Amino acid sequence: MIRPERVVFENRPFSGLGAADIVSLQQRLGGLVRVRDRRVRIIRVIGHVLLPSGTLLRIQSAKASTAAVLAWLAYADPSCRSLDIGARLERFGDEGDLGALLARLFITELDGTIRRSGLVQDYNRVCERGGFVRGAIDFRRLIRDGHNLAKISSASWQRRRDTPLNRVLAAALARVHRDPLLRAVAPDLLDALRAGFSDVEANADAALLEGKTPLQRTEAAFQGAFDLARVLLMRGGQGEGNEHGGIAFLVNLEGLFERTVARAFDDSARVSAQSQAPIHYWIGLGRRQRRRRTMRVDVLCNLGGTPLVVDAKFKEKVSAANVQQMVTYIAMTGARGGALVLPGKAAEDGVIEVAMRPSPERIEHIYLRIVHLDTTSTTLDVWRRSAADLVARALPSKRP
Repeated sequence: MIRPERVVFENRPFSGLGAADIVSLQQRLGGLVRVRDRRVRIIRVIGHVLLPSGTLLRIQSAKASTAAVLAWLAYADPSCRSLDIGARLERFGDEGDLGALLARLFITELDGTIRRSGLVQDYNRVCERGGFVRGAIDFRRLIRDGHNLAKISSASWQRRRDTPLNRVLAAALARVHRDPLLRAVAPDLLDALRAGFSDVEANADAALLEGKTPLQRTEAAFQGAFDLARVLLMRGGQGEGNEHGGIAFLVNLEGLFERTVARAFDDSARVSAQSQAPIHYWIGLGRRQRRRRTMRVDVLCNLGGTPLVVDAKFKEKVSAANVQQMVTYIAMTGARGGALVLPGKAAEDGVIEVAMRPSPERIEHIYLRIVHLDTTSTTLDVWRRSAADLVARALPSKRP
């Protein structure tokens, strides 16, 4: 079935959607959909979604190409260390759907690995009792049974393909098959692969998906296919549902940007940093007992005992509310300054000076560095260098 497609850009208004489609988007994305006079603006999200009208809405970003987001995902999630395999398969342009690109890479990588290494299997110990011997005889049991040759107990090892890794791969194949846009990238090869996993339960282990359990040594050849399967299953966002009302593959760029900035400071040897650092405060109303509340800073650095606040904002310009938030963080942590990180080029960096008068005789200054992170890199190595350069520009010099 050929579905009508509509291509729009994140953070750019567009029109032409029916009322039911707009309501569906609002239910799915909440505050990430802005509607004014029937004009719709989707912010901080890329991917695609199947609308009730049957239209497949594809959302792209002007800040990062599809290939760049793939490398971006690989950098932000250290357990996806092999995601840069896209450079080995073929050269991709700036256009196209991220989910379709990931599906094509996954199908191609999985098929190639199976052709080279065969499907990974393990062994399951099976105990049988009867007149035929399969494997090692349990002589103790045979003696207890009075040497009854009609009830010989034996144990053998049988190969099985229903392993934790294969369940993840089968679940990713099922995920691709449910989505019409993903399924269309290589339907014949997809059907052949699904047939090869027909006896494997499509039920992924949570610890394996979250990177808490590494692959076994015998499964190392499948690392690339496994990493791509993880992205399809975990980073797709609103991906569940039937083929009519619930199909989508969406990646929240704002959350991805925040994780990337935190990763940059975590990996840096220049500074000690804590991501999602808690700041506690207490609220009391009248005579009621005070209750503790918590805010979290994206990154809180320690510069020789002096805090530095770092906040990531996936937007083009700094607002007054952003400055007020940073001043609050600085006041609550005792920091002398901070850095706001936005997507863009290093040449767009700057400094905001905030003058505060704690007393009529004294004025204090807070300096907020505005630093930018380039989100257009299409290789993992360039992402690492861009992140290291970001940290160097965010740290304060002797004079702002």
